Amino acid sequence: MNNVIFILVDSVFSECIGTRRTKLSSTPFIDKLITEGVFAPSVYSYGPYTDAATRGLYCGNRTLDDYGYFFGLNSSSENHFKTFKDNNYETIGLYYPYYLIGSKIEQNIDHSIFIGGFVYKSEWGGKFNYYADKKKTESLSEQEYLLLEKHVDLMFDCWFNFYRILDSDPQSGSIVNGLADDNEKKQCRDKLAGEYAHYLKNKTEYIDGILSAGLNHSLSEVDEYNYDNAIDTQFLHEKVYGENKKFFSKLAKVEFTRNLKNNKINFIHALKAKRCLANWVLTLGASKYSRYLSGKPGWQYSASMYKQVNAAVDAIKSRSDKQKPFYLSLHTEEPHNYIAFFSYDVQDERVIKEELDYLEPLVNECGKEFSGSLTYQLSLRYVDLNIQRLFEKLQQIGELEKTTILITADHGSSYTFNPIRDVVVNNFYKESYKTPLLIWKKNMGQEKGVYNGLYSAEDTLPTLLKIANLNVPEQYKGLPIISNKRGRDYVITEYMGLGVPDMITRAVWISIRNKHYMIAFKNPINKEFNLKYCVEAYDLLKDEKELNNINESMDFSDEEVSNLIEAVKCRFKEIQENTSAYLQALHDKRFIK
Repeated sequence: MNNVIFILVDSVFSECIGTRRTKLSSTPFIDKLITEGVFAPSVYSYGPYTDAATRGLYCGNRTLDDYGYFFGLNSSSENHFKTFKDNNYETIGLYYPYYLIGSKIEQNIDHSIFIGGFVYKSEWGGKFNYYADKKKTESLSEQEYLLLEKHVDLMFDCWFNFYRILDSDPQSGSIVNGLADDNEKKQCRDKLAGEYAHYLKNKTEYIDGILSAGLNHSLSEVDEYNYDNAIDTQFLHEKVYGENKKFFSKLAKVEFTRNLKNNKINFIHALKAKRCLANWVLTLGASKYSRYLSGKPGWQYSASMYKQVNAAVDAIKSRSDKQKPFYLSLHTEEPHNYIAFFSYDVQDERVIKEELDYLEPLVNECGKEFSGSLTYQLSLRYVDLNIQRLFEKLQQIGELEKTTILITADHGSSYTFNPIRDVVVNNFYKESYKTPLLIWKKNMGQEKGVYNGLYSAEDTLPTLLKIANLNVPEQYKGLPIISNKRGRDYVITEYMGLGVPDMITRAVWISIRNKHYMIAFKNPINKEFNLKYCVEAYDLLKDEKELNNINESMDFSDEEVSNLIEAVKCRFKEIQENTSAYLQALHDKRFIK
């Protein structure tokens, strides 16, 4: 069996790789891999941000099954680590602990390498603030407290697992250990243990305390592995920006002049939609904004791809049983909202020079017609360089020719700023969902080729398993791409919109797309499916960039449209029934002995 590496690059819109946006390729090394592997440029994520998107991607099923992504991957019976562990792989995971990899999943990871600390702020913003706001106007129901209790249980489980793994496996802290001293570590662990004891005394009372205190809660003080400590701002300003003024000045000039000339917007509309105007202004100075952010707390929460690649290779070299194949998963975030395009946590001038030298040709040769965020394109080229570094290191240790490598994204990105949108992230536009999928292995067989059909993120793992000659678990609902050259007739996206995936009262943001139409709904989960909840529709043959919303003039009686509506209606009903069954089972487990 081949080794397998799963590289997840956060926020990649597939139409930004290669020469699709820039005259000179943004991803020259990936371009080469595409010619040697399986490549699908139109794989649609379920949601436009990580929690919603990875639920379907890593579990091989639909995002809103089993109470969706409220509990991350933990409510699914199958996930990528479990699948490879069950197939006798030694499993290695590089991840940040607040991603909530609970004990159920963690038992299938032989080696965890943490790429950041546990950030309570993400828990507050991801779940608790929603219920805190709701509690100001109405009492929370028994069902809501039950969900919160189960989530707080999971949070403590993950947090304690983080400490336990750091203590038991020195390699797990190879990236984060230097972020805190022994005194800070002891204080935070003691604080967490005390908080957990208070929680066990009265869980409901403790939850109310969280909702009342917000970010002033004692848990927010348990943050010893602050990734700001890995970033030397003096080095950034003196050695990165200061000694590479020519590069950064040229970048700023190119972004400004190209967008001023090529990235036109309707100013009358933009004055009404101020976010649209702000986004256009940002295109004129995206690199300057990124530089400004780099001096602020919380610019990056986890390790650069450079550090992750080095830690991954070290883990591969030091694994205990070299007779077994390994499965390794890593998740890098450079193209994310706070875009980065060099190794911000590395104080090595040689590394930075190598990176800027790799990026500079793209600044010089992006093309006179370029528009959008060149900073975003540079982040993709940085990723491209690190994938090349990984391949070179695997070659050096003799593992490349026996390793299958998957490269994909959790979701797309509207931070490409082409076209300029009023709403970024929480939208239905293709750039927030359309991702690339590339699978490479030495001497790929007859599967090799470009698969131009429509595919869903849930097809990713079945495709990888098929290429690795492994059985696909029945829990996986996706279809191997290599068995479906034509692609799907349509793809469905589904998530719970901005904020918390409250599947009791909130609207399901659900859309359906084929090569002709995209039709989207915001249908409350506690109401019947109704066409009145259609919020957007686009004729993709006439309006490829999805600029002209025709939801009010859409002919729903048209046969093709009607068939699409029926498909999304059936899926919506499945979501309702699945949610009811999950909540009932949760209630029964808690209250019926």
